[in-house]
Order: sequence, then structure tokens, then C-alpha cells
Amino acid sequence: MYYFHFNKGTVYLPHKKSESLPLIVSTYGRGEVHWPKRVEEALRAAVNKNNMGFVVFHEGTPAEMAAWVKPRYFTDPDRVGIFSLGEPVYENDIFEDGLAFSITTIPHGREADLDTHIPKLFLQGTGEKVSLETLKLKKDEIIRRENAETKSTHILFKGSDGYLFNVAAQAVNEVIIWLGKLKA
Repeated sequence: MYYFHFNKGTVYLPHKKSESLPLIVSTYGRGEVHWPKRVEEALRAAVNKNNMGFVVFHEGTPAEMAAWVKPRYFTDPDRVGIFSLGEPVYENDIFEDGLAFSITTIPHGREADLDTHIPKLFLQGTGEKVSLETLKLKKDEIIRRENAETKSTHILFKGSDGYLFNVAAQAVNEVIIWLGKLKA
């Protein structure tokens, strides 16, 4: 993996000369929100295996992030999306910037509306504790709600301690599968 720092964050690419990659922009590099950072770390690790780019921003709005990322040589401007905390404040910025998708983590108990202008993947955990990161949940322990019209999916991981802390690798696997479906 190749990475470089810039004044507002870090870019991760499979190779130094990578071009026209689908890109995930993360807003989790900033602030004190720790639980989604496990998913962010796993997404960063998936860069090489899945031939994609990943950018962590430490400051800025989604609009500023998109404006910086889209014209870069390593970016496919039609396949840029955001990985963010499920805050409604981001929705208008995301839509106005023409981003291709949104991946958002939401704590248990916060339901989200799948009626959105862009495809959105909601990752949500329950309040149950599990002991090992490597634990694979059975299919019947994952609740999946699909919205074919918007190509959005809401996934509830039962037994993930509410913050996807213990199922980061599994959550990233779901992200990669979902992004693959968006290309189709």
C-alpha cells in the first residue's frame, strides 16, 4: 500500500501510480469518536485487496472533501463516496456534491430513513457483547433491509456491542460486497 499525508489528512492507494480508483472518503480521522475507527482501520487495510482508494480527512466539510478528492489523478470522480457518522447534517452536502454513495455507521436505537438521493449503506450494531473480533456471525444473526429503488441497504449486526467494535472485518466485507453491487 502507498500512502501520503496532506495538510488535511492522509490518502491510501494500492500503488503510487494508481489511477481512476473508486474512492471512500472518511470523516472519522477527526474528533473523539472511537467505535467507527475500527471499521475505518479495516477499510484502510482493504485498499490493496480491493483496488480502491481511501482518504482520511481530519478537518473540513463533506463539500470541501469532495472538492479536493474529485479532480485527483487517482480518483474516478464518478465513484467517490463518503464513510461518515450517521448525522443528518451530511445528507444535503453529500447530495449537492454529487457523490456516488454514502456508508454510515449508526449506534443501536437510531433508525435511519433509507429514502435518500444516493445509494446508502447503513451499518448498525446491537448492544450485545461478543468476545473476539474473529467471531463470524451466522446469517440469521444479521438483519438486512434492502431498498432496491435507491440501491440502499441497512444491515444490523446482532452481537456486535452496539458500535461495530467486534465485527469490523465483517462490516468491511459487507461494504466491499455492497460497493460491488453498485458497479453492476
